Amino acid sequence: MKIHPNDEALEEFLLSLGDQHRRLVRHLTWCNYCRSRLVYLPRPLPLSPETGKGAGSGYDQTVSASRRAVSATN
Repeated sequence: MKIHPNDEALEEFLLSLGDQHRRLVRHLTWCNYCRSRLVYLPRPLPLSPETGKGAGSGYDQTVSASRRAVSATN
């Protein structure tokens, strides 16, 4: 994907979201404070001493954490 997606790709993305996530995206387009916070999110996970990988690393855990964060904002 290019850095700037075309209108069709943006519309497809927005339509793929549920109402709650679409409202969040709309908020992010207008709120400078929240938009500035996106720069450092998601935060890197702390390293596990045993594996040297992020503690609790894994796609499912990351998605779950993201869902909890979005739910907490509503």
